[in-house]
Amino acid sequence: MVNVWPMTGRAAELDRIGKAVQDRSDSAGILLTGPPGVGKSRLAREALAGLPSRCTVRAAAASASARALPLGVFVEWASPEIADPMRRVHDVVRVLSGSPSGHTVVVAIDDVHLIDELSALVLQQLVSRRLAKVVLTARTGEPAPDAVTALWKNDHLDRLDLHPLPRPDSDLLLTRVLGGRVDPDAAQQLWNLTRGNVLYLRHLVDQERDAGRLARRDDLWSWSGGSAVSGTLRELIETRMGALSTELREVVDVLAVGEPLDIELLAALVEEEALEQAMSRGLLRVDHDARQRLARLDHPLYGEARRTLANPARLRRLRGRIATALGAQPSDEPTALVRRALLILDSDLPPDIELFTTAAGAAMQLLDADVAERLARAAREAGGGYHALLLELFAIHLVGTPDDVESLFANLEYGPGTAITAAQSADLTIHRAGNLLFGAGDRERSEAVRQAARTLLALEYHWPIDAFDTLSAVLNGEQTQAGIDRATAVLAAPRLSDFGAMTALCALLTAYGSLGHLDAVVATIDRGHRLLERSTDAAPLAYLFGWVSVRALLAVGLLPRADAIATEMHSRTAELPLVLSKYGTTLTGSVDLVRGHAHRAVDATHRTLIGSTEYGYNRFGVIVAYIDLITALAQTGNTEEALRRLTDFEAVSNPFGLFDSQATLARAWVAAGQGIVTESITLARRAAKQAATIGANGLELTYLHTAIRFGDPAAAPRIAELATLMTGPRVKAIAAHASAFAADDPDRLCSAATALEQLGELLAAADAAAQAVAGYRDRGLRGSAMTAMERAHHLAAACGDVTTPALRAIAEHAPRTIREREVLALVAQGMTSREIADRLNLSVRTVEGHRYRASHRFD
Repeated sequence: MVNVWPMTGRAAELDRIGKAVQDRSDSAGILLTGPPGVGKSRLAREALAGLPSRCTVRAAAASASARALPLGVFVEWASPEIADPMRRVHDVVRVLSGSPSGHTVVVAIDDVHLIDELSALVLQQLVSRRLAKVVLTARTGEPAPDAVTALWKNDHLDRLDLHPLPRPDSDLLLTRVLGGRVDPDAAQQLWNLTRGNVLYLRHLVDQERDAGRLARRDDLWSWSGGSAVSGTLRELIETRMGALSTELREVVDVLAVGEPLDIELLAALVEEEALEQAMSRGLLRVDHDARQRLARLDHPLYGEARRTLANPARLRRLRGRIATALGAQPSDEPTALVRRALLILDSDLPPDIELFTTAAGAAMQLLDADVAERLARAAREAGGGYHALLLELFAIHLVGTPDDVESLFANLEYGPGTAITAAQSADLTIHRAGNLLFGAGDRERSEAVRQAARTLLALEYHWPIDAFDTLSAVLNGEQTQAGIDRATAVLAAPRLSDFGAMTALCALLTAYGSLGHLDAVVATIDRGHRLLERSTDAAPLAYLFGWVSVRALLAVGLLPRADAIATEMHSRTAELPLVLSKYGTTLTGSVDLVRGHAHRAVDATHRTLIGSTEYGYNRFGVIVAYIDLITALAQTGNTEEALRRLTDFEAVSNPFGLFDSQATLARAWVAAGQGIVTESITLARRAAKQAATIGANGLELTYLHTAIRFGDPAAAPRIAELATLMTGPRVKAIAAHASAFAADDPDRLCSAATALEQLGELLAAADAAAQAVAGYRDRGLRGSAMTAMERAHHLAAACGDVTTPALRAIAEHAPRTIREREVLALVAQGMTSREIADRLNLSVRTVEGHRYRASHRFD
């Protein structure tokens, strides 16, 4: 942990300041502008400290008190013996510009908007006569003397508008200051409050660390929350906001509890003059979109400070006023429903059961299960019925633990003879079975719950349970076509609930994705989206449907559409707690992995794994995250960590048989990362056989393509067969790659690389280009080999620092056999000849022979 906050994320700005001061252009220097707290003063100091010794720096800071004095900011260089103002100005200019021969004078003034008129005249003389370079800082929106404003308006100075740090730089700064990893939820909360304002971040971190709420636990800095604004930070925010009249405080407080608000609605709630004053003082901003103008406080901490200081009863009254105003023009748009419901929930108005229930469903559509749980619970406690209960249960399933959900079911009476109908009981059965399977990973208890329900419910109510049976069977790795047939039959059943239909669509889409049926995947996704748009009952399954949609689209090669769904879900959940944002990062991690961006996939899947274990528990999420994380780690070359994660994964029971083949492929990538290519090929072929056993043509195709990428031409004939059974651009590109590799045709391999690149699978394209290199070399076509090698390196560079067998092969100066490369890879890991022989199932003598030939092979 460090006490001095290091400069972070401003390299480009530092470089620009240095050039403005040191170059010989017409520019006389630079003006740094920005809102309070973005680091203008710190940036200027760092830039000045980095100037070469031939620069003579004279720095001062302006202030409101010094502005009352003529030449107040330059008092250090002003002679008190000179009475005439203009003579004093010329004397200060002379003193400031004086320097040893060959030196550049740099005059720096912090908060230049606060200088007096004579000081501004000094600056004007220094700049216009090119007597010195200047570095100035000014606060955005503050009036400055005309002489200063003219300096940059007339292009005498370069202008650099500073903005708050972007999220990655803010997180990096936080990690560097605290000296360790930061809990993702803590980092998100701190970002939500400070939004890249380093001054606010520093005060908030110091405040919470001193209070013990921000503390290191198990090598991870976590934040227990508490009062976000107190002490010095509150005083700083109050100073920034300035004195608030009663009317102005009303404007700020209305936004503190209700932002964002349409500017016209806000104008109806507060006095017009106070609203104009708040805008002119920069207390709020107005964002424009296609439909309305939305008013927000200029910084999240303004609202936090006011909510801390204001009387709670007054805030409840304000929420009631805003909710009433919004209700005068009600909207069915999900965001609007949720906002109005939350305002009523925390106001002095009576509960609105119907609105709370509808808004809870809307919150699920928006992927915010935390809010959905609050609203659904409020509806149920106020007397709401089944729909509120179902939403509450599923929201808890997403944000809590399997035991949390089971505890609710333990106190719930449903089935014949209860107030809950038979159809509703069937849906509740699905939910309970899903919690036990997906959450707890307990397949036996999940099946027992479904079987018990079948004995209690009439046959006509079994269809929703049949839908879940189908989903469970597909995820368990049963025959793909059988799953399609069963799901199709369920969807045709009479009086099937929307919840049951959504369950069946998830099963159907999973099966179609495994089969690699492009048209059916697209049609099923469209059907599911239509159902989600019209039905809040189907909304609880939005997360699962998003996941199966992305996986299916990746399987059939529609990567841009998969990316669009993943990006949308990620953007909706990015600022939510990790227990919810993990669902978005799961999808982006999967897309990144297919694209070849392994390092990004590592970050995303690691976050998903934390969210599925440390924040609630979800066995489904754990299994998916482990498989993708292990694969991504292997592709980055971090085989040691991949092996450690593989050991952890193998200690977790997997109730989803469909993932067995995917886990086998992850092991193949680990072997490939270790350089054991023959083993990686064997494992990839084993994964393909597992997929073929259940008729999952799409999965089999992916696994066989991986074997081709590892260097196995024997996979080509089966890929050619699969190409006759499947449609879409991906199967064509893979078939072309396999055929070209089997024929050792480097020209066709380059064409295959182009097709794979167009699909967006950059790492696979890099492998195809790399494999073309060997073919060109064998033919003595050095120029073509060099071109293919450059292309392979270019594609790999787009993926980051990644490694595959094909890329490693072209990096060698001398061509070696697969066995020679394997032996050398294991030698590099410190293994003895005996250990290598045991690992590769060879004799020690054979290993020694490979070592000798590999180390003595030259071009």
